[in-house]
Amino acid sequence: MSPRILLVDDEANIRKMVSALLESEGFETLEAPNGQAALALVAVDAPDAVLLDLMMPPGPDGLATLEQLKKKAPHVPVVMMSGKANLADAVRATKLGAFQFLEKPRGSSWRCAARSSWAAPSPRTAACTSSWAMTIRSSARAGRWTICGR
Repeated sequence: MSPRILLVDDEANIRKMVSALLESEGFETLEAPNGQAALALVAVDAPDAVLLDLMMPPGPDGLATLEQLKKKAPHVPVVMMSGKANLADAVRATKLGAFQFLEKPRGSSWRCAARSSWAAPSPRTAACTSSWAMTIRSSARAGRWTICGR
């Protein structure tokens, strides 16, 4: 059985892209467009890990969702991600129980990451996604399995 990762982001294109990357590594993904939907999914059947966006208008935001996730499923590693976060956000997320805080790739990094999900592996695509993969690997080791890097 493949590990399941819940992707929580208000931007459908980001959910699809990250989902494609993880599925290309052999993982099952679930998607939620907001914190409420994520909490509902976790209540039914907790995933093996969660990738959670920080800013999701109109709410609840990622930090409020993180706080609730850690109450409902404290054993599930949560990796926060944001394209506009600051140090205070990362510190608060860590204090609330996030395993790690990732900066979302921007512009050409997203295109490179997307390409690596469908193209044959190359040194360039591997380099573009290596920091994400390393973070996801280390966060999963805090749980019961390894997400990437087989």
